[in-house]
This record gives sequence, C-alpha cells and structure tokens, in this order.
Amino acid sequence: MAAVSQNAIYLKQMELGPMQNFVYLVGDPAARECVVVDPAWEIDRIVDAARADDMTITGALVTHTHQDHVGGSLESWGMPGRIPGAEELLARVPAKVYVHKAEREFLKGFGSDLVKVDNHDTLAVGRFPLTFLHTPGHTPG
Repeated sequence: MAAVSQNAIYLKQMELGPMQNFVYLVGDPAARECVVVDPAWEIDRIVDAARADDMTITGALVTHTHQDHVGGSLESWGMPGRIPGAEELLARVPAKVYVHKAEREFLKGFGSDLVKVDNHDTLAVGRFPLTFLHTPGHTPG
C-alpha cells in the first residue's frame, strides 16, 4: 500500500444509472472508512469500488430523498419498478443512513439504521469531521 498523507481525504466520484447520477465515496484513507453520498442505481458497483480501494463503508449520506438519489419505488413517478438504493446498500454492508430531519418522513422504514441530522451536525468519518449543511430548495432538506 502506498504512503498516505496525514491530511489526505479519500474521494471517489462515479456516474451511475441511466440518469448518470453522481455518487461519491468520501472518507479517511488512513482509517480505511468512507461514506456513500446518495447511494442509488448500481449498489454492487458502489460496494465493489470501496472494497477495491480497501475501504469500509460505514454510512450513507442522503442529499435529498428523490428515488434517483436514495432508491425506492417509481410508483409516485407513474412508472413501474424501483431503483436500487439505500435499502439494498444496507443489505450488503452494516451502515447508518444520514438524512436531514425535514426529509425523514419521505424515507420509509430503516428503523434504527436511519439517523436524522440538522444544520451543522457533524459525523466523524475516520479522523475527519463531516459537517452537514442544510440547503433547502429542491426539497425541504
């Protein structure tokens, strides 16, 4: 394994699914931990990308709860089927799903695996604090 700078941040960007959504892996290469931003579409590819880099996914961050960013049924869009997302990710890796408190009601289930966050809350990803910023507009959260 190559030497890693003490201040390095692990960042991987992927364009996934037919809508070419951006999904990110962000984390601490020294601790070998990362979170997934907007886990949707190709869950196997997300998990495989983290594993290929010897990273452990510890959480999923949801920017907003539209199905193309978190997965779920397409029924509300008047279409059949579903987009794989956070639910399928949790079936593959033990993780928590972090979503702004104004969007919690739009995510069904998840129980104790779902964590509501607010503006300026922080989450430690390895040695790095990740700060949540509330940016309503496209959706409430």
